[in-house]
Amino acid sequence: MYKKILRRFLIENDIELTDLEKSLIKHEGFKPKYYFCKKIKHFGIGRNAEANKLSNKQNMIVCLGSTQQRVGLALKLLEEDIRTACNGVYRVFKDQFATFTRAQDNALIEMIFQMGIGSFKGNSKKKGFKKTIDFIKFGLWENARVEALDSEWARKFPKRANEVVAGFIL
Repeated sequence: MYKKILRRFLIENDIELTDLEKSLIKHEGFKPKYYFCKKIKHFGIGRNAEANKLSNKQNMIVCLGSTQQRVGLALKLLEEDIRTACNGVYRVFKDQFATFTRAQDNALIEMIFQMGIGSFKGNSKKKGFKKTIDFIKFGLWENARVEALDSEWARKFPKRANEVVAGFIL
């Protein structure tokens, strides 16, 4: 049902999605309302509404706005979240960033979009992808792909992980 709503909105507003946006919608799903995933409140296309608070105006749109307004907001927030993830990729790989292919960029952006920069880099709670990051920094993309697939993330989301890290070697 929601995919039809999204498709109609895109056609009516003459919007063409990028490959990255299509992939994120495929993997994250789309709901133009609040929903819970693992007891965490989300909105739109994988937007963690607890970690990334919506403004009062945005919250009013989610709660009381028309379907058109909610779909528009979901797409606007998707752009913001992609930009945030892209900035994360740049911060981690600033010396290599300019050499990445579009597919490699998209794969890394999608990983960070899903798990957050802290989980990607590693922190006190999560091991992170330190070996994967090191392999990428040395241009060893096949090794990075294998290492990423040998992770808790890939075990939890095997189909998505395989599809995403395939971009490492395209």
